[in-house]
Amino acid sequence: IHSERRYYEQLQTLHAAFYLPLRQRGIGLPQLSAIFGNSQVLLNLSRLLLSELSAATKAPGATSLHLAHIVLRMLPTFKVYQQYTAGCHNSDEAQSHIRREQPEIHQMLLRAEKEHSTSMGAMLLGPARRLVTYGLLLKQMVGHTPPDAAERQPLGEALDSLNDMCKLLDDSLRDQHSRTRVAELQRQFGESLRPHMTKPLALPHRRFVFEGVVDEHTGRGGARSGRHTRQLYLFNDLLVNACAPTSARGELPRCTQIVDVIHLSKVTLTDDSKSGGSFELKMMARTWRFSVNSAEDQLEWVKKIKKQVRFVNKAFNERGKSIGFVQQNVGLLRDQLTALQKQCHFLEEQVLEATTVLCALDAEQQEDLLELGALMGSQGNLSLTVALSAPFSDESVGALKSRLQLREVEKAELHTVANKCIGEIVSLMAQADEIKERHNSDSMCECMLFSGN
Repeated sequence: IHSERRYYEQLQTLHAAFYLPLRQRGIGLPQLSAIFGNSQVLLNLSRLLLSELSAATKAPGATSLHLAHIVLRMLPTFKVYQQYTAGCHNSDEAQSHIRREQPEIHQMLLRAEKEHSTSMGAMLLGPARRLVTYGLLLKQMVGHTPPDAAERQPLGEALDSLNDMCKLLDDSLRDQHSRTRVAELQRQFGESLRPHMTKPLALPHRRFVFEGVVDEHTGRGGARSGRHTRQLYLFNDLLVNACAPTSARGELPRCTQIVDVIHLSKVTLTDDSKSGGSFELKMMARTWRFSVNSAEDQLEWVKKIKKQVRFVNKAFNERGKSIGFVQQNVGLLRDQLTALQKQCHFLEEQVLEATTVLCALDAEQQEDLLELGALMGSQGNLSLTVALSAPFSDESVGALKSRLQLREVEKAELHTVANKCIGEIVSLMAQADEIKERHNSDSMCECMLFSGN
């Protein structure tokens, strides 16, 4: 309960200190949605969960059993975290854009961050890891629950379901971090990319894989031979060979200077197992020779590069004879993604409306319970179960009980509506992920066929 209360307070701060001021400053809803995602829905759900947890501590019987059933009942709504996590990459970009383009907004956010002793980015990251926290708390509960206790099975079921959800979110977060790193490197490389690439580095299909320091060996002996320290950046379709970034003491590294951009669709890879630390990339008219400090480092580089070469070749092979239609297909898939996003947005609004009404009903229900407790002479707050099962002696108590029952029915109906919408959103997101995979594959093929990068 203490953990959920802190989390709820953080979401309240995010909404009151950042979301609302940005909206009052004229930031449009599309930009706010890109930054904050469905955080308002998460705020509502945390409010409802906190209310349920508080009620569980007052209900008769084992509190842990009530908690297990609460988690199982709310599991369908937890799927909204998948939607939030999927938007983290867009959130970082949208937030950076507003701070960069509107200095007065940036200063306002800095003041709010100073006041609350945290950054908006850190607060936005909190919900992305919330399900992991729930899983850890449940794991602790399972560990302290006797094997023959009635709550052991539902707690185990809830933990297994949460772990499955967390795996999906972890996969999504890794993809987000990969895309974010591509955007960071594009800024770091700056203008040095222009002689090597006709399109930006940050394209929809491109993902960051690995980076490290190597030595490049140029020439084949003689006066022009040399050994140069390089920083290699491996992407899913490219290998960027750059000068190792340097900086004077106390200064940030300068923009990294690009030496070569190597297209993985055009290379073959060989490794010298005898030397224990070198490998070569070969094209029709060019060979790059690199060495690393150990056989372990060599094995890691070779393994990762070979994997990405296979990935690129597979994308081309799967297109087969239809490769000529790849440009038209990219446009068609992009239109399908736009249509799915519109459907998701409509459903998101319905979920927000349903959970907002749920919070209002719950607040009214808590007031009724306080009033009912006072009429019945209760020393503390009544639980809903006790309140509905207790006999009543006058019309006031009977009217309150009837109102509580009616609101409980309304809440159940709204939960059903919200869960149905969330289920449809998750289904649409699965369709979108499938389309994105095809779109990114075709986008990569289009990029290599028609632009050279």
